[in-house]
Formats: sequence, C-alpha cells, structure tokens
Amino acid sequence: MRVLPSPFVTSRGDAERRLALLATAAPTYDGPPALEGAAPQGYRLADERGDVGRGTADLERLGELLRQWQVHRGAGLDVVGAARADVGARCSSVARLGPALVAAPCVVTAVHEGADVRGFSYATLPGHPERGEEAFVARLGGDGLVRLRVRAIWRPAGLLPTLGLPLALVLQRRATVAYVESARALLS
Repeated sequence: MRVLPSPFVTSRGDAERRLALLATAAPTYDGPPALEGAAPQGYRLADERGDVGRGTADLERLGELLRQWQVHRGAGLDVVGAARADVGARCSSVARLGPALVAAPCVVTAVHEGADVRGFSYATLPGHPERGEEAFVARLGGDGLVRLRVRAIWRPAGLLPTLGLPLALVLQRRATVAYVESARALLS
C-alpha cells in the first residue's frame, strides 16, 4: 500500500510548497467523471444544487467567479496555486479544521462551457484527504434561473480519513452546501 503525504500543513506557504512538489503528479482518481452516472464501487456521491441567480449576466458572472476560485473563497477556503481553473491547473484548497490546517490539492480535469453552461471539474492529487473528482457547474434554465450543481465522487484517502469517515461525511456535505450558498451570496 502506497502511503500518501499528510493533508496537514503548517501555513499557506507550506501548502504552496507542497503543491509545487505535485507539478507532475497524476490524479489519485481515475474513475468516471463526476458529472456522469453513479459513483464507482467503494466511492460516495455528494450532489448539491441550488438556485443562485437569474439570467445570462449572472451565468457569465458565476462562470468567472467559479474559475477564479471566488466561490471556494466565499465558502471559507483559502486557495493557493493557479489563479484560474483551466484544464491542467493545479490548486490546493486550505481549510481550518479546529486548530489544524488541511490542504486538499487538486488538478482541473475539465472546463464546462456552452451556451447555457459554465464551470469546471477537478480531481484529487496525492496528499488530498479524499480520492475523487468534484464538478462545479452552473446552468441557465429555460425559466431564466441560474442553478449551481456541485457533484463529488469521493472516498477517504488513507487511514486517518477512513477512521474519520463520520466526520468526513459531515464535512463533505457542509462543503457542498457552502459552495452553493457562496455562489448565491456572490451574485446577490
């Protein structure tokens, strides 16, 4: 069994240094994209949706806010690494968990852009407390409402996250809800 680096960091700078070491690392998830079908065996699915705005201008604005990590920041995360979510971009979301800082490094695997769609997906990198992929996709509906969908396929990565699965379930749910609430607040 391969041992992954600890997700705990001492500072934002520590998270940046660790992310730099992952410049050529492959994702730790190679299953189906987060936007497609059921989660593979052994993985969990988190799927949160919410109305966050109205009209084409809000869709365009939310697309930019997503790609610039502003929805993540609005959800209480610090984001280090790439300034924009483009395919191949690497970032690490840094969250405070009690007295500890936890870094969650990822690589952007897809950008979703169409007439009524904006967003991106990213997969976990070594050192992330989970293995999986998460998609952040805004859609403009026929009713004029902009809806954000945050869909994650995930499982704990390593012994500590596995032992802490009950806490991980709560944190994953809290994060997906926070992303939708952040988008709503940013567009209001």
